[in-house]
Formats: sequence, C-alpha cells, structure tokens
Amino acid sequence: HGATRLAVRAAKGGLVAAVAEAWTPDGYHSHGLLLEDDIEVSPYFYVYAKLALLRYAVSGEEGGGVPASGHAAGGLLGVSLYTPRLVELTMPRRRVDMQADLGTLPASAGGGVPHLYLQQLPCSWGSLFLPRPWLLFRAYMQARLEGAPGPLVPRSASNGWSTSWKKFMIELSHLSGGVFLYPSFPNQSSLSTNHLEKGEHIGGKKNKLTHRPIDFTVPLLLNLSDLRQLWPPQPLDALPVRDLFTRPTRRSELHARGIEAIAAHRGVWRSHAREAAAPALRLDRILERLLPATTAPR
Repeated sequence: HGATRLAVRAAKGGLVAAVAEAWTPDGYHSHGLLLEDDIEVSPYFYVYAKLALLRYAVSGEEGGGVPASGHAAGGLLGVSLYTPRLVELTMPRRRVDMQADLGTLPASAGGGVPHLYLQQLPCSWGSLFLPRPWLLFRAYMQARLEGAPGPLVPRSASNGWSTSWKKFMIELSHLSGGVFLYPSFPNQSSLSTNHLEKGEHIGGKKNKLTHRPIDFTVPLLLNLSDLRQLWPPQPLDALPVRDLFTRPTRRSELHARGIEAIAAHRGVWRSHAREAAAPALRLDRILERLLPATTAPR
C-alpha cells in the first residue's frame, strides 16, 4: 500500500552500508521496519508493530523514543518482533528462556507471565525503529566508520565484531541507556524468525561461531488469541527490564551507566574531534544529544 521506492546500488557495499542506507526517516512520524532477506514474519507482525507504536511511541508516553527536547537518554529506541533464545554477548554463549525468566516475577496486573519486556540489546532479526533514535544512530555510526574511537562495552563480545552494524547500535544503547520493546511467548514464539541463510555473518569465512537452527529459528506466532494477551499493555515503566546480557535491571540503572560511560570517554572524543577532518562527524557533539534533558527513567 502506498508509494514504493527501490534503491539500487552500483557496487556491493556490505551489510553495514546496506542497513545504514536502507531507511532515512522523512519526518518524525516516519518509522522503519528492518527485515533482512532471511527473515520470515508472522501474519500478525503489522498488528503487533502498529499497536506497540501507538501505545509506546506516539501516545506521548515516550515521545517517539526521545523527549521533546531531542535527547535520547533512557528512551525507547525500537520494537523487536523477535524473542531471542541465545545470549550472544557472552562467551561462551548461553541459552535463555524469557518466559521462564519472566515467570519468576510477580504476576502482571492482568495476571500471569508478562508478555512484553524491555531490553537494552538491539535486535537485527525483525525490528521497528523510531525516527529520532535512528537518525542519531546513523550519525554515530558514520562517525565511528570515519575513525572516531568507540567505547568498550564492559565484558561484551561485540567489542570484537568488525563487520556488524549491530555493534554500533549496542554501543549507542550502552551510552544512551536506551531500550527496545520485546515480545515474550511460550517457546519464544515471535512475530519474526530467522532462517539462517548463508551470508556475511551466517556461514561467513570470518565468522567461526556455530549457528544452529534450534538456537535462532523460533516458531512464528500464528494465533491471534495469543496476540490479544498483549493488550491492554502495561505502562512502559511497569515492564520488566533486562540489560545487554539479559540480566534483570532498571531503566534508571541503564541510564546511570550510560552517563558514566559518556563522562569516562569524553576526553578521548574531544581529542579526536580536534583532529577530525570533517567537523560534522565530531562524535562529542553527537553524544551531547545523549545527555539527559529531564529526570532519569525509573
């Protein structure tokens, strides 16, 4: 429905360039659903994405992931369609069952295990991205690709990734304290799944990690009655929160860690900025937009 625009590249750019060029918001009411070519979606993916967007991004509760001032501190960065089975940022990687994990929490207002939660980790296997955080991410990634030094995310395997756009999004969520909305249903049934087709990462020559279908290919949510369990959704501040490594935390803690990380690296970024050839890529200026304009989230 609506207009379609096809972008054709004259030369291979790689996955990082493909993602960065995939979508440019044409306004603050533009939202991007990023689906790689080996992703399959549930028949209800659009219903889920649209309702999550209306409830949490444009209802005024989160202001599209960024407060009215334009800062992104502690805000909602996007909506994942996929529920992970594996914690990829630890070595060795470990399995996780979010329904069992969330089942240890007190029952939600509607009773039973929560079917929505927040996590600092971005999802590359089916996600809806919000306009202002995405524009900030593009500016940040461009600065990093131009040589600006990035922070080391403590104990994260992503520090060693060399060809992943997700590495830069992880850095940004670490610095901003931002989170993504995730679904949680039994057996990790999701609104998208990954078929692990061979590409730059899956089966790539530089990637020595094993990708087993049982760890990544999850069942699709095919029953509308399951989706109805998400509504009426809880307020964002009432949802369970997990950090990059799927450990329980609070949004205020993520926010505080981000402020500490920015403060610790500010001198390095400003030193680089003085030597940068392109003033527009000054990372210290970009990161000023991550500083809190209002009180921290709870």
